[in-house]
Formats: sequence, structure tokens, C-alpha cells
Amino acid sequence: MTYSRRPGQSNIDLQNAKEFEDEVRRVLPGYVHVRTESTVDLDFYIPPIVVEVKEKRQKLTDRWLGNKPIEDDLFVLDELTVRKALKHWPYVWFVLKDCPQERIFLASISEVLSADRHRFNRSGKGKWVIDTSGFSTFPLEAIMDRIRVDIAMEEWKASCCVVPAPEV
Repeated sequence: MTYSRRPGQSNIDLQNAKEFEDEVRRVLPGYVHVRTESTVDLDFYIPPIVVEVKEKRQKLTDRWLGNKPIEDDLFVLDELTVRKALKHWPYVWFVLKDCPQERIFLASISEVLSADRHRFNRSGKGKWVIDTSGFSTFPLEAIMDRIRVDIAMEEWKASCCVVPAPEV
């Protein structure tokens, strides 16, 4: 399934993303390395932790899944972003803002990789439509505490299915 964006849409999306990236930056430690302008690095580096920030600004339409029902719990990620994240395994977390549902998810790379998903090609770019229903929602102020809990629990080493960790 191929979908072309309107001219200038990527510039508008980039401008909109900056606002949320700034919000996330404010809750990270002062020694964070900000890499939001990079095309090769993920957004934030807090040695050894990497945080990538993504937003869903509108509900998905049937162009993503054709005749299949569209659910509120679906979120689009670039496959390239996921592959870049694997370089930093297991210390990568995604902060996903679902604007239509007014939710913020925090998901480790192991949760993202374990989530149900559909793969698509959009104009030569790989996209994942992932199911976020198993991800935990968090206030931004709590994400560093959540990341510390995840690191201590080391769920990526467990043989069971990955499930959200207990609330902090």
C-alpha cells in the first residue's frame, strides 16, 4: 500500500513535533544530549539511555489498514527509527503522544518489538502500525522514574511475554 503526502506536509509535521520534543526535554536530566536536529541519531541521549519522541496528531484512516477496522490504539512508527534504536538495545524508550486520545505512552524497545503490528511501504519508506493497547500511559514527569524501574527489572531478559511493568 503506497500513500503520498501533500507537498510541504513533512515541514509542517516537523514544526509540530518540536513543541512536544521540547516538553519531553524539560523532564529529562540536565546532562541530556539533545539530538533532535539529527537525521542519524535518536532524539535524546542520557548515557546509556536513549529516548525517541513521536506524536500521532490525528486518527488513522482506512488508508493504513484498508478494509480492516481502525482502532484508537494504533500508532505509526518509521521502521528505520526502530532499526536505529536497535543499535542501543536494550536501553531505548519511546515516548509516544497520542493527541486524538490525549494519552502519552512510554514503551521500551522490547515492548515496541513485541507489540502486534502491520508493516507498510509508504513511498519507499517502511512504516509500522503498532498496537499500543499493551503500553502503559504516563505523565511526562514520571518517565525517568519508569525508565529506572524498567532497567532494574530487566524484562527484556525474561522468556515470558512482555507486559507493562507496575505503575511507579
